[in-house]
Amino acid sequence: LYVGTGSVVRVRTAAGDPLVAAAATGGGTVRDIEMDPDNFNHAFVIDATQVFETVNAGASWTPLTGNLFDPDLRNIEYVPLAGGGSALLVGGRYGVHRMLGTSPGVWTELGQDLPNAPVWDMDYDAVDDILVVGTLGRGAWTVENVTQVVDESPVLTICGDEDYINQDDVVRLVRNPANPLLLDVFLTSLTPVLTVP
Repeated sequence: LYVGTGSVVRVRTAAGDPLVAAAATGGGTVRDIEMDPDNFNHAFVIDATQVFETVNAGASWTPLTGNLFDPDLRNIEYVPLAGGGSALLVGGRYGVHRMLGTSPGVWTELGQDLPNAPVWDMDYDAVDDILVVGTLGRGAWTVENVTQVVDESPVLTICGDEDYINQDDVVRLVRNPANPLLLDVFLTSLTPVLTVP
């Protein structure tokens, strides 16, 4: 059992034992805790901006924040993958972010069709392999076949302007100034022709 109180994580490893303060994560107020369903010693904790992992029931914590930039993380979900792999999903102000267990600290946006809205809550159902995402102001969304979706590499394919044969195209990729998790695509234009996660 893991419990967050303020910036302290408390752990009980056996029935009837008291809750004992775990080692300090080094983070702020605990916002959510997620356990590996197959190993109670393996758990994750988030505060508003950071992600931490323990593999020894809170005796020590490893930061996993890496390149994740979201000033308002709210919840976390653990997704076991085939072959012993895993993915970690966190929801925050800029949507749902994913990290594969094979790439600690490397985060990308999840869900091409999810709205770019603050995520208030998430729940992963392993039996049905579905993720339900509750957003603030944009409703509830589902991602089916999560174990397949989280393992896909995000790839952007750009085909040049095909209006004229042998026309020179200028392709620019620019981080969106309003949301650094989005990429604006310019194709021989002054305004973006496409914005992608």
